[in-house]
Amino acid sequence: MKPFLLLLLLLSPYQFAFAAQGDEPPSTLSALGKESLPINIVSDRLEADDMAKKVKFIGHVIVRRGDVTLYAHEVLVTYLQGKGDIEKIIASGEVRIIQNERIATAERATLFQKEGKILLAGSARLLQGKDSIEGEEITVLINEEKSIIKAQQGGRVQAIFHPNEPKGER
Repeated sequence: MKPFLLLLLLLSPYQFAFAAQGDEPPSTLSALGKESLPINIVSDRLEADDMAKKVKFIGHVIVRRGDVTLYAHEVLVTYLQGKGDIEKIIASGEVRIIQNERIATAERATLFQKEGKILLAGSARLLQGKDSIEGEEITVLINEEKSIIKAQQGGRVQAIFHPNEPKGER
């Protein structure tokens, strides 16, 4: 199930959004690239449909791999025909992804394996320490190292960054 790596890449926007602070966060990819890391998924119910190539985890879903944890009400995994590689993962219902002090939240998160794209929708928010970025929708193009944040119609995107304090001024 190596394609589950993409599920955990949701936090990769922090590498781009917060790099301007000077202290670049450790790379999420280096820890997640190890195929030996087990994936642990817990839910109240699981529904598998082999004909449709879908597995749905329902109720209090928790997905853990390494130091990354995803929480959602429901997670739907769609497989490609043939090898069973993952095509798309949709997490919905109060989605929260945590890695150390990094947190991503949204009502829905969709991960497109082939395109290398992650879409956080519905009050999407990225947090790292006191810094944050908020919008109605956040798209992360992993291969292009690019993030696009959109506001709700009539609203605005909000970003808050706190400069590093000089070591002598605490």
